[in-house]
Amino acid sequence: MQFTEEQLRAIKTRDTNILVSAGAGSGKTGVLTERILDRLRDGDSINELLVLTYTKAAAAEMRSRIRSKIADALAMSQGTEREHWEKQMMFLSDAPITTLHSFCLRLLRRHYQMIPGLDPDFRILDPNQASVHRQDLLKAFLEECYMEPEEEKRERFFTVLRSYGTRLSDEGLKKEILHLIEFGRPQGDLEQWLRQMLRRFGDADFWHRQVLELAEQELRIVIDTLKGALRDCRANGGPVKYEETLSQDIKALEELSGSDWDTWRNAAPFGTLGRAKKDDNVAVREYVKSRRDAAKTYFKNKILPFFQKDFSHYVREISCCYSEMETLVELTLAFHERYQSYKLKQKFLEFTDLELYAYRLLQDHEEIRERYRNDFREVLIDEYQDINPLQEQIISLLCRENNLFVVGDIKQSIYGFRFADHTLFRRRYDSYSKENGKGAGLKILLNRNFRSHGDILQAVNFFFSQWMNPAASQMPYGEDEALIPGAQYSEAGGPVVESILIHRPEEGAEKDFDDAEKIHYHGRYIASRIEQMMTNGMTVTDHGEERPLCYGDIAILIRSAKGKASALEDDLTLRAIPVSGPGARHFIDTPEVRLFISLLDVLDNPCQDIPLAALLRSPFFAFDENELMALAHRKKGERLWIRLQYCKNHSTEGVSSEKVASFLQRVEQWRGLAKIYPVGDLSQMLMRNLHYEAFWGGLPGGALRRRNLAVLQEKAMAFQETNSGGLFDFLRYLRNLEKNEADLVSDHAENSDAVKIMTIHGSKGLEFPVVFVADLNIGFNRQETREPLILHDTLGFGPKYKDWERRISMPTLPRLLIQRKRHLADVAESLRLFYVAMTRAKEKLIFTSASDRPDETERIFGRSRFCDSQLLPAEQVISASSMMQWLYCGLSRWSTKCLPYENFSCSIVSVPALPPQTETFSQKKVSGFSPPPGGLERLKAVILQKGGKPLPAKVSVTDLLPKIFHGKEEIHLPAPKFLQKTVTLTGAERGTAFHQFMEFLPLDRLWNPDSLKKIRETFLAEQLMTEKMLEAVDDEAILGFFREDFGRDVLSAVEVRRELHFTGAFPADVLLENGQNDTMILQGAIDMIYRRKDGSWILVDYKTNRLTPEREKDFLRHYGRQMELYAMALAKLFDIKVSQSVFYLAAEHRFLPY
Repeated sequence: MQFTEEQLRAIKTRDTNILVSAGAGSGKTGVLTERILDRLRDGDSINELLVLTYTKAAAAEMRSRIRSKIADALAMSQGTEREHWEKQMMFLSDAPITTLHSFCLRLLRRHYQMIPGLDPDFRILDPNQASVHRQDLLKAFLEECYMEPEEEKRERFFTVLRSYGTRLSDEGLKKEILHLIEFGRPQGDLEQWLRQMLRRFGDADFWHRQVLELAEQELRIVIDTLKGALRDCRANGGPVKYEETLSQDIKALEELSGSDWDTWRNAAPFGTLGRAKKDDNVAVREYVKSRRDAAKTYFKNKILPFFQKDFSHYVREISCCYSEMETLVELTLAFHERYQSYKLKQKFLEFTDLELYAYRLLQDHEEIRERYRNDFREVLIDEYQDINPLQEQIISLLCRENNLFVVGDIKQSIYGFRFADHTLFRRRYDSYSKENGKGAGLKILLNRNFRSHGDILQAVNFFFSQWMNPAASQMPYGEDEALIPGAQYSEAGGPVVESILIHRPEEGAEKDFDDAEKIHYHGRYIASRIEQMMTNGMTVTDHGEERPLCYGDIAILIRSAKGKASALEDDLTLRAIPVSGPGARHFIDTPEVRLFISLLDVLDNPCQDIPLAALLRSPFFAFDENELMALAHRKKGERLWIRLQYCKNHSTEGVSSEKVASFLQRVEQWRGLAKIYPVGDLSQMLMRNLHYEAFWGGLPGGALRRRNLAVLQEKAMAFQETNSGGLFDFLRYLRNLEKNEADLVSDHAENSDAVKIMTIHGSKGLEFPVVFVADLNIGFNRQETREPLILHDTLGFGPKYKDWERRISMPTLPRLLIQRKRHLADVAESLRLFYVAMTRAKEKLIFTSASDRPDETERIFGRSRFCDSQLLPAEQVISASSMMQWLYCGLSRWSTKCLPYENFSCSIVSVPALPPQTETFSQKKVSGFSPPPGGLERLKAVILQKGGKPLPAKVSVTDLLPKIFHGKEEIHLPAPKFLQKTVTLTGAERGTAFHQFMEFLPLDRLWNPDSLKKIRETFLAEQLMTEKMLEAVDDEAILGFFREDFGRDVLSAVEVRRELHFTGAFPADVLLENGQNDTMILQGAIDMIYRRKDGSWILVDYKTNRLTPEREKDFLRHYGRQMELYAMALAKLFDIKVSQSVFYLAAEHRFLPY
């Protein structure tokens, strides 16, 4: 591998602290690996290097790369050099290449005796299991507080409870105590941080200084906005009459700088605009006016609220809240101490404890600290931008003065919600020098990108050089940050970067266009573009060679998966596009797991109507709607369990007493087992008893369903091993698991050649040839700043002041300040998130946004079109409500800035509210915007059939049969004898009974009447079929199947699939004679298909109609088309080529080849 000059510098430089600022795609992992190998070449040993990564997967990849490099070195070395490399290979498996958590765990295992109370056999508890313990202990702790004997303490407790609880619940107070612990622990010493923040909360002078400092920063943003407007006034055609007013505004604001509180409070710096001249450029005049209005609004809404009260008023509010905050801190510390002691007694720790105890170990024991400092010749850290303050302190204790090597990219610091602090990276970046020997260390910049097409990098630089105004982004984006192309791609055959704005046509404008609807518009458009790419034969570069685009090369990135990923999956699936993604669906929120939890709920407490009804209605017990209705009419007002008990002993119309009794018997039996067996063993027995995994595994998506059930079983076994609680505690644990939105089961691995849908956070570290960054219109989430108590790592507590007499609450000054600081931090992190999204793309990058206002683009463009500086005004960046606004503010200067036309396309498309198969895409130019000729590639319109109704979007195979023959009447054949035995079932139900019997029938033997009798009893006992359905199935119809050659083939087949459901997109003209060029979704269910030993596939379809010989010709003409459609679907969707198709005529006990 050829390294650049800067990469070699990062690999070779020694004896100084080094920070490598590695831009996206700059090969930082390769550089880190090569530096380790270079040190080994110099004689260092792999176990003398501490390599810390962010994830276990990254550590495993690093170890694998090093192993490969050592193997190469071994193959080329001899003598003592070979001995050295052999030792490195031997040491590698136990070398400290790991996550910080794992290193801390190793540290504690080795020095457990130095931590008072820590048992050597301690275990690490699953976060959700730990939460159950925490909640139980907190409940007991608060119950003691209720009974506090000291009146003063008790009164203080009830005061806090009144502020953070409700009249009926103390859940709010519990939440705040746990939130303080969660937030404070990553800061280092929890007690020290809480007490420091409490002192800070009561320091009025501190808040006075902080507000004035922030007001000065915000004032500078307002002044800069006005200065930009003033420059535009002086431009050609600018409104010169506005110049005097703007100059006076700027002067008044600059005089306000450095003022005291009262001056700020009474400030009114804006004058009245003069009358514009008629010959002014109207567009420029309106732009200047809008800029001044924006500056006034910013000043009014972002600065003046701090000064809405006299400072002494704020001081009184802080004083009133201080006692509450002090009590809350004392409660938090008391509970935390009790919980820590409890964990030590129970011999378990949480993941967060590992870093805490490791820090104390290194901090308090100099001999241990010095031992590790001397053991490691160098400490190397990957993803340094994502560490938190506690982790930084641990790293500082492990390092010597000049043996730290860190790699990261502050522009990719996107884990603030995990308490990552990007300012730690920034501090080192600012204190290190580009020249060795100066500053606290050496700073090396790696900005050559070896991932993305040059046009993509040009777009990234174009946008972020505008957006990353340091006043808004907390960092610059200049020459040192700009990405330089390093990858070679062939010349693109069209725009590499596209921006698509989707809106509805006018006929749908009367309805609300909410986020739930907008995401489907994204999905429909993206599905169409993917189809277009695949149809047009788009190619991608893979290891230097071009190949056709695959579905797995495409990723769709969104900010939040919840409610969005599943909608996108549905839209792509409707177009028969293979797709994989989280679907934002917790494994618990899947039918197979949800039903099993309902079963556990019933076993724990059968007087729960909803879980009990779900169990009755399930395929395992098969109570239908009529039977449930019959139960509902008995013993009204009682629980469903009581009604079942009644119906068991009393004849009830509409529901079988025997069926109810059978159900109750099984439930009671299982309830008895639940009292004896732990949850892991119990769940295994239940699944075996019900054949639960086999049932769900046989349905569409069976592999993923099995994985979900496996996860549930793993959770049950882990709970059994680490908890003494029973079924009730396990159910609480599961609900806590669901609430925390952990353990999402992704099906990415199940289908690698599928379009990937993932969050931007989840895409970090990955790359894809084609990337859609979708749903950019979604607004930024500001919910956290509305909590009763908001927190900040350096400012501390932000409570509300409550006036109990007037029954009102209002924000305290600390709260106002923290809300603003957190808003600014969120803006900066959202910019970094956008950077991560854009830099995942290798060869094509497409942005999609949706708006319900056709003039949205014009309105956004108008905010920045005439701005003459490279940077957008900080006010615009901060005030934006979505990434879409940033995108179009940047695009508004496209024609005057550095982004060439040929590599970028901007389009507005209209996606009407029609089924996805009949969408019509129209397009128009952005107003005031002049893309080059041919720069906007049009999508082909899908033309509806003239003079007729639109084709249906989705049809079944059976729906198509009458359409195929132009509406000819379907053949009606008499019912076969064996289906005439039961008059209580309809013809359709009888057919269903035969199909269901054949679906469940084992194919491991040649059946006879005796064995069929036994299998009927089994089906009835396991509730697979009802007694009436079984009566409708004639033994001779089953036996006749296996007497024929085709039936015997099935028993010896290599593979058999039954009830194979499919859904796929097909050209309408293939399905219908007048289908023209449309697309239709075809769905159906294939009765059976099997593969012989010679590899040939035989398609079997059951028909329960009676067929006379003279009608065979009509029958084959009618149903033969059905076989053709099935064969076509198998070929396209399952890659199965059918060799022969046959009908099994159940009434005739014979096969009829087609």
